[in-house]
Amino acid sequence: IDAGSPRVEVVCTDVSEDTEVWRLADRVSECFPTGKLAIINCAGLAEFGLFIERPFSSFARQLDVNLLGVARVCHAFLPRMLEAEQGHIVNVLSMAATRAFASSSGYCTAKAAALMFGRCLAQEVRSRGVRVTSIMPGATDTSLWERSPWKPDRKDMLHPRAVAETVAWV
Repeated sequence: IDAGSPRVEVVCTDVSEDTEVWRLADRVSECFPTGKLAIINCAGLAEFGLFIERPFSSFARQLDVNLLGVARVCHAFLPRMLEAEQGHIVNVLSMAATRAFASSSGYCTAKAAALMFGRCLAQEVRSRGVRVTSIMPGATDTSLWERSPWKPDRKDMLHPRAVAETVAWV
């Protein structure tokens, strides 16, 4: 989001790939040359199952997307924000950042670490005009639930639009 206008660009990027994230940062620099940006990190990956019964690569993938992906995006965009002395990073996490769920160790661990990363980063950049906010919505009706071992009633979940509207108010 360009903080100086209501223009919004939604871009899907593989946040587990450094080159993809830097390509995105370059593209955004071309579209928004002023550096007045709000970046919304909302990538997520959950692979459900008991930790010991899943391959370790599943745990690592979830950390890569849900934690390192957030850090990659921040690392790619922060230099422009700091140079402009303004910007806002919004990390869309999950209530799983503060609440443990069985069969979700990779997801919960990554979201909890991303929460702490955001808090630390906010301390580092706030005096330089950049804000970092983390939001932690509850269960949201997205495709993440399609591979869930539970079959929750998705009609009771948050609608993605409600999460987007919350981000817009941040």
